Amino acid sequence: MLPPYDQLSRLLTSNSGWWQTWRRKCSGTSGPEQTLSQFAAQALTTGNIGAIGTVVLSVGICSSDESADVDKYIEAVDRWVLSDDEYAATLEGMECLILKSKWYADVGQPRRAWIAYRKGLMYAQLMVCLFTLPQRRLADVF
Repeated sequence: MLPPYDQLSRLLTSNSGWWQTWRRKCSGTSGPEQTLSQFAAQALTTGNIGAIGTVVLSVGICSSDESADVDKYIEAVDRWVLSDDEYAATLEGMECLILKSKWYADVGQPRRAWIAYRKGLMYAQLMVCLFTLPQRRLADVF
């Protein structure tokens, strides 16, 4: 799904001005000082699926000026990352959902942005419910 390394590196360094603002607003898994290239390298080496989804979406956002194929990146992330609750319900998965929502809001698709935000809120609510239940009651839930 991702372009070859040299093209990926060039793309992430040349069109990543939005990344610093994004990380200041949503810095749950990395600090605001981490560049997009550094984040991508970390995500790809650790194999964190939610973070890789964020990288794939970022490639789509960075390449949106050059081509109109952002949808193929969003569809891939939806299919391989966000459709699986094991990945989407992690902090990295929720950040991926927020980035997807940001993209939809930025391009004037508020309904799609709201749906993605709502899915992230649902996962956040479920995580809070599971962590606040007493251990003896957790077995009753499942």
